[in-house]
Amino acid sequence: MRFFLCFPFLALLLPSCTLVSPPSPSNNLSPTQRVPFEYEGGHIYLQASLNGSPLRWFILDSGSTHTLINQSQAQSLGLKSQSTVEIKGIGTKKTPATLSSGVAFNLAGVTWASSEVLVVPPSFLTPLQQYFGREFSGIIGADLFEQFVTKVDYSEQVLHLSDAQTYRYQGTGDKIPLKLRNGKPYIQSTLWPSSDQSFKSQLLVDLGSGAALDINEPVTPKLHQWLRQTPALPRLTLGAGGEKAVRIGRLQQLEIGNLKLEKPITEFSLGQPRPQKKISGRIGSQILSQFQVTLDYQRKHMILESPSQKKGSSHYDMSGLWLKTQGKPFDQVWVDRVFANSPAAKADIRAGDRILAINNQPVEKFSLAQVRSQLKQPGQVVELQIQRQQTKLTVKLTLKPLI
Repeated sequence: MRFFLCFPFLALLLPSCTLVSPPSPSNNLSPTQRVPFEYEGGHIYLQASLNGSPLRWFILDSGSTHTLINQSQAQSLGLKSQSTVEIKGIGTKKTPATLSSGVAFNLAGVTWASSEVLVVPPSFLTPLQQYFGREFSGIIGADLFEQFVTKVDYSEQVLHLSDAQTYRYQGTGDKIPLKLRNGKPYIQSTLWPSSDQSFKSQLLVDLGSGAALDINEPVTPKLHQWLRQTPALPRLTLGAGGEKAVRIGRLQQLEIGNLKLEKPITEFSLGQPRPQKKISGRIGSQILSQFQVTLDYQRKHMILESPSQKKGSSHYDMSGLWLKTQGKPFDQVWVDRVFANSPAAKADIRAGDRILAINNQPVEKFSLAQVRSQLKQPGQVVELQIQRQQTKLTVKLTLKPLI
């Protein structure tokens, strides 16, 4: 059996394990419990206590078969290792990890016991924290979704948790069938590369992904041919074990149930095509955040409702900068990569430059997500103060849509 923990720029492979059926949630849950969260950089951050410990930040991830915690927290809780596994990501590196049990979660008064948690070393989380720009102690995965009906209200930044046995939906949202596989939810959809060409697809509903849509390898020969010909940006995806080259383009339309989403940003790579009927992929928060999203595993459906204020999700990179943070609390912003033929390349920004200020505002005042947001304003001229070795420079960056 294979398990993947999936959030943006992360795909992990674990060896065969046996999942224990999760225990029933505690009876302290009111009909619907409101849990506040912070939505930043395409991720849902929740504060949870483990076995009565102080609150820690966790990422909510419907694409993860396991709940994950860092090694230092597991040691402070006195957790015993039950077995050792290796995590293999998109690169060649394998990371040792352990499986443990005996963890009780408390999420704003909602409690449940995790049947099995994955304990990872600091080296696993650090690159992700640097790219996301904030510290977190792990991921809350399938355990939560298997025990509660979970509604995500991105506009209000509130999670609604309902008892799975007594929950009844009374709204008018689009109800889309779910297929559960190894603790992960999938939906059927249709990809439209052009108005006269469509492909059936099976998409993982991945609340932990900060992307919009990605298409997994392999694809059919016809879709492979279209992807080779479509305008796309060469980019990278980051994961445990290394990096992977990808391309970023746009499909004409993504069809989910009765919903038609125009020109979604799409990530793909070009391996060898194979004859197959359906394409696999993943739908992430850039699309999901346009809706109130309810995942009901017991009744096997997802409900999408449009909030009063929709979040825009049509913008991609407008600078050509691949940024990361250093130090704690991750307030130093550095240029890790500059992509060719981009505004940043034309402005002679280089890998290894440290960004000190944006429009004369110190970057310490902003989160990394806010820095990235300021670099997604088409037509704007942004002034950056940077440090290159011992020299401080001021450069002007003219932002423009790249796809």
